[in-house]
Amino acid sequence: MDNLQIKLMLKEAVGRLNDANILSRNIGRETDSNYLLELLAFELLLKAAALIHTGKYNENHNYQQLFESLPGLPLNFQTH
Repeated sequence: MDNLQIKLMLKEAVGRLNDANILSRNIGRETDSNYLLELLAFELLLKAAALIHTGKYNENHNYQQLFESLPGLPLNFQTH
């Protein structure tokens, strides 16, 4: 497991969340741009969790694969 990579992923995720908060405060409402920044942060955190538990993560945007790679999560959600 690459601790530096995990730390960088966490730093990027926190940065995206901070940017989303700044955007929503300045506009005064939630926006698609705010949501997309939050979604990017969530994806980075999922990938960091997968990297911690499996030593790898899929380099795509398939959330089902990311969830399935995490241990102990009997998730069975449908993609549409």
